[in-house]
Amino acid sequence: MEDFDPSRLPEDERAEIAAQIPVISAAWSFLEPFYVAGDLAAAWPSVDPLLRLCWAQWWLEANVSSLAATGYDAEEVGQVFWSGVTVRRDPSGWVTRSGR
Repeated sequence: MEDFDPSRLPEDERAEIAAQIPVISAAWSFLEPFYVAGDLAAAWPSVDPLLRLCWAQWWLEANVSSLAATGYDAEEVGQVFWSGVTVRRDPSGWVTRSGR
């Protein structure tokens, strides 16, 4: 089997591959600390703030009874999760992020 040599590709294919570099770099900024090092805290800042908020809300809702049983206040835990993110409820009741 021959080694892959990108310089042998047509220019348009090389350009298409090069266009994906920012996407791959963004993915690795999360994947490397999380999957390679097993450190979600280190990967967390590379996650979009709105997605962080959604994950935090999902986790909090899924664990609210366990938190209460161990003496934690779910509202306080939630505030720690999404500190620095301005949240509001829209008219339909969904919690959304505003600002950055």
